[in-house]
Amino acid sequence: MALSRRAGFGGVEFSPDLARKTAVLASRLIGNHPLPDGNKRVGELCALEFVVRSGGTWTHPPDDPEGDETVAMIEGVAAGAIGEDEFTAWMAERLE
Repeated sequence: MALSRRAGFGGVEFSPDLARKTAVLASRLIGNHPLPDGNKRVGELCALEFVVRSGGTWTHPPDDPEGDETVAMIEGVAAGAIGEDEFTAWMAERLE
């Protein structure tokens, strides 16, 4: 069963595309540090779970089998060096 991916007000959805919603979810968890430890891991895992429950598919870059690019992106978000717009674009390239 797919999750309802709606969040909005007055019938207007705030973020209509899955990449934006996923990037916002992950970046806010990563950046706001709600946990004493593991915020980057939790943010990434929540994003992956959200994609699956929303009916999407995450694809790893074929030229990055070890996941170094993903690690660098998550660490960049955590450091504030990568904003939500850039993270959304990166996320959109990996979602089907």
